[in-house]
Amino acid sequence: MINWWNSMDLTGQIFALIAIPSTLVLLVQSVMLIFGAGAGDGGLDLDGDGIPDTPGSEGDGDGGLALFSLRGIMSMAAVAGWSGLVMHEAEIPLVLTVSLAAAFGERYLGERKPTAEGLRAYAEAHPGALAPEPRPIYLSPAVRP
Repeated sequence: MINWWNSMDLTGQIFALIAIPSTLVLLVQSVMLIFGAGAGDGGLDLDGDGIPDTPGSEGDGDGGLALFSLRGIMSMAAVAGWSGLVMHEAEIPLVLTVSLAAAFGERYLGERKPTAEGLRAYAEAHPGALAPEPRPIYLSPAVRP
């Protein structure tokens, strides 16, 4: 591991210093999400009684501006860091590497989750897009019961 680190130049080390910690934070967040922390449902239920046991989970608001989330920022940093490191190791010019890494990472910055209202509005604007007309399914004789 030390040999890998020492074999990189400063630009590669900078990309790695962005990618590795953000990936570790994402892994910790994913493990916490599996166990119920950070799911957005009010808090972590440690004893299984259905009541959140973490402080600050009593409120009904998010406590501030939710334009960006920590998960989105860490996703952006991880994608930008790893893609930048790969492109730098492939000897792509630095300006193009930084530009593409920033563009790849920016895609993951904001949480772009579909909402029921958004899907409903899209379905009303594009009537056949989400549920096209039903078509018959033809099965070969070997598949028929």
